[in-house]
Amino acid sequence: MSERQNLSMLDLLSTVSKSDLKGLGLGDVAYIRRHAMNGHRIFVLHAADGGALAMQNNEDSLRHDASFQELDLVTVH
Repeated sequence: MSERQNLSMLDLLSTVSKSDLKGLGLGDVAYIRRHAMNGHRIFVLHAADGGALAMQNNEDSLRHDASFQELDLVTVH
């Protein structure tokens, strides 16, 4: 990408709202987080906007669910 294209991209990105960012990847990507519920460890599959899609006791089951729903799992730091 040229310097001019980089500046254009930065200008474009500076106009993107927080709600626009939340919608990016919605329906395409998801992530899994560990949570505690009633003293038990559970795993929750989250959509790109943070909404919970599914809960399981087993992370592998959620990976299967994500694959079945054609969602790409991403790592969240």
